[in-house]
Amino acid sequence: RAVRFAAGLEFAIDDATSQAIAARAEELQVVSAERIGAELRRMLTGADAPRAVRLMQQHGLLAVVVPELAGADEPTLQHFADRWPRLATRTLPTTLACLMLGATSDGAQVTMRAMALKFTRKEAERAGWLVDRYNELAGADVKPWSTIQPLLASAGGGELVAVYEAVAGGPNPASRYCRQKLALPPDELDPPPLVTGVVLKQHGLAPGPKFGAWLQAARDAQLNGQIATTVEAVDLITKLQASDD
Repeated sequence: RAVRFAAGLEFAIDDATSQAIAARAEELQVVSAERIGAELRRMLTGADAPRAVRLMQQHGLLAVVVPELAGADEPTLQHFADRWPRLATRTLPTTLACLMLGATSDGAQVTMRAMALKFTRKEAERAGWLVDRYNELAGADVKPWSTIQPLLASAGGGELVAVYEAVAGGPNPASRYCRQKLALPPDELDPPPLVTGVVLKQHGLAPGPKFGAWLQAARDAQLNGQIATTVEAVDLITKLQASDD
């Protein structure tokens, strides 16, 4: 709490208090995860998250609260300090993702840490997803739309762009392209599929192990502007079926 006040209100911590915090840092392990998580949430979404994280490290608190960052050195802390001002969307998942990227690229590990801190499951899973997927936006402006659209059309699409942009050093052609796409009306960003499994059955195609792949191929072709009607989608899948047979 002293670190949160110092970071948020630009206070300096008294020397005696600072020494006492460092000396008793390990005792945080007996405090409930809910209380620790609540304080960390306020710091990561507060006015100066990088200063809060650096103060936690200086006082031996970071290793107790986020063991994955126990060995965080000055370059690691500076990376977070550099990313944070560039983070256009500062939610708990985006800030946590930018912080944890200094220690791991494993989204599952990030999700587990967030759950241990008693953040909501949605926040925990979103943070892990951001860590796993943010770099897939690199070169988005020259990749097939079908590879980028599922990421942007997801519930965390905007947050994903924010994390990619923060890590990449700021706005760039790929992130600008993504933001232009995010500004599209919902039915343009994520149009209904031209064909479904029900439609294929109606056209006499029997369900099988290739069904999912055929539907995905039709969806990709739709998003990439190669087909525009259900008839074209069914025709494409019929040809795929013939080639598979």
